[in-house]
Parts: sequence; C-alpha cells; structure tokens
Amino acid sequence: MRLQKIREQKGGKRKMANIQKRASSKTGKTTYRALVRIKGCPPQSATFSSITKAREWASRTENKIKDGKYFSQIKSKKFLVSDMIDRYVKNELPKKPKIIKDWSSQLRWWREKIGNYTLADITPSLLSEMRDVLSQENSARGKPRSPSTINRYMTTLQCVFSIAIREWELLDINPFMRIRKLKEPRGRVRYLNDKERIGLLEECKKIKNPCLYPVVLIAISTGARKMEILSLKWGDVDLQNGRVILEETKNGERRSLSLVKEVLEVIKRLYNERESEDWIFPSKDKKRPFDITRSWKRALKNAQVENFRFHDLRHTSASYLAMNGASMGEIADILGHKTLQMVKRYSHLSDAHKRGVVESMNKRIFGGENEK
Repeated sequence: MRLQKIREQKGGKRKMANIQKRASSKTGKTTYRALVRIKGCPPQSATFSSITKAREWASRTENKIKDGKYFSQIKSKKFLVSDMIDRYVKNELPKKPKIIKDWSSQLRWWREKIGNYTLADITPSLLSEMRDVLSQENSARGKPRSPSTINRYMTTLQCVFSIAIREWELLDINPFMRIRKLKEPRGRVRYLNDKERIGLLEECKKIKNPCLYPVVLIAISTGARKMEILSLKWGDVDLQNGRVILEETKNGERRSLSLVKEVLEVIKRLYNERESEDWIFPSKDKKRPFDITRSWKRALKNAQVENFRFHDLRHTSASYLAMNGASMGEIADILGHKTLQMVKRYSHLSDAHKRGVVESMNKRIFGGENEK
C-alpha cells in the first residue's frame, strides 16, 4: 500500500489534522485516513472513501475535542445502561440511606428493561416508550401505577444520568431533558377534625405501647415525618430551650422543631423514665427505633377514624397552621419544604386570614382610616 501525506492548510497555517492518501497495491482502491492530534489528548483517526468525508470528520472531531465532548461520546457508545446503574448502586446509592429501598427497586426495573442498551442508544423516544410501559404494567402490589409513581421512576433514572454526565463524563446530554412528566392529581389533604383528634389521642393513651401517644402528639404539634420522630435520639433534644434538632431530614437540611408545653412535659417524663441512653423511642432490644405500626392501626380502629394514614398527621399540622393564620412561607419553613409548591394545597384553608389581610388593606385605602 502506497501512502501519501496530504497537508491540510487554511490561511497559510497548518491545521492539527493530517490526512493520508492510501492506495492499495492489490485492488488499486484509494482511501483517506484522517488523523487528529491535539496536545493533551490521545490521537484519533478514521478512514474514509473520499477526502471530503475525511476532512469533514477531522473538523468535527477537532471541535468536539476542544469542547470536551468527543471522548464522552465514545464512552456513551461503549458503556451499557446496566454498567451505569451498577456503578451508581454501588458507589452513590449508599450515600442516600433514606431512599435506598425505593430507588433500588426502581433501578432494578430500569436495568431489566433497558440494561442491555448502550448509553448512546437512550433517546427521548425510547424513554417515552418506557414511560408508557410503566403506566401499562401493574406494580408489585398488583395495582396500576399512579402518575406520581411513574414520575418518580423517571426521576430516579434521570438522577443517575445526571451523575454519569457531571462526574463520570460518560455522555454529554441527559436524554430526559426532552421528556415531560405526567400530570399528577392534586395532593391529598386529609386532616383530623376536632372530634377525631380528641378521640384518637385518647385511644393512643390507652394503648399499652408507651411510644405511640408521644409520637402522635409530636407529629400533630410539629408536622414532623414519622421516621424523623421515631429516629430521634436524646442528643437531638434541647429540654432547656424546648426544641428538637433534626440532623437528617428528607431534603438533607437540618431543621428545628419547637416543642409546645404539652409535648415538652411528655418528653421530660420519657427522659426521667428512659430505658435507652440513645433512642427516645427504643425497640425492645434497644438497638433501633420502636415499630408503632400495629399500635397505630389499633388506635385508629378504636377511635373510628377512617381513611387516615400516619402521614396525614403532617397534613393535620399544616392544616391547623393554615387555619390559624400562618403564611404559606411559614408553613413551608415549619414542615421543611424548600419551595412553596408543596404547601399550596393548604392555601384554601387560610381564606379567613387572607380575607382579613385584604379587608385591612382596603379599609386603609378606601375606608377613610388615616395613616399613622
């Protein structure tokens, strides 16, 4: 084979790409090998049937290398989705203990469905197809998946792709960028009325489980989540200032819970009678928090409170706050939400407060009340 080096020039200056003309001594067929050399990067080469195609490839490759995209594109054609998921499960998921169970299950589903695809094969159209599969399949419980559940599946894999792009440099563009989320129904707002609250607390007191009543009382008075309460340790409690510091929360930020007089008295009693130097609500072996599931269901049944979950105590607290004049921003801060989106569901409960603000403004402007 005869080689002839062609010098690529532009404006009298030599470019970084070299193109070699190759003629086969056996067939007489001519090909063109483009070679791109850029300092700090391994040389890249490809062979084409025409010099035009070789030049075009060389130009595109040079630009991609300069933009930092070329090698990630090579990786995206080499790595499988299963490789990416396995790496995430091994190295990243253990850092998120609160979501390990749910995300592990969702990622197993993705691995089973598209694990054999390369990262370069994952397109918006394929993901859209998988979203339809999620909606058509039943969940492990035998029920159709809700739009919110499907959105969570999509968000989980989207987060894995984000890490693969930002930190592992396996590809350049997240294929989820062009995928729309399903419209979710308005958030559920089920809260205890006065009769239900009084009856439920009374039944919680009667239950033999000593943890149930304090846990429910804290949930109603602070709006804290179930595991935030059950995971409390004595080191988190400031009895002198009447507050609890949550070190680990769902959004990853520390949060302070103010303890009202009734709750503080219960916490002090538990402290004086404590059986564990660690957990406030210890299990029998003192190695983990107490499981209140059975006791909670029995108290609900005895109090004849229907269609109610423990998480609805959080809605109950937020609803009481709204009905007593708290702003959406104050409710979000107390519940630990980073945005107001999640607390808008309670806005209709603060109509009386908003009406008072509007009436005060209008009275000041149109009612003849003099400004001070």
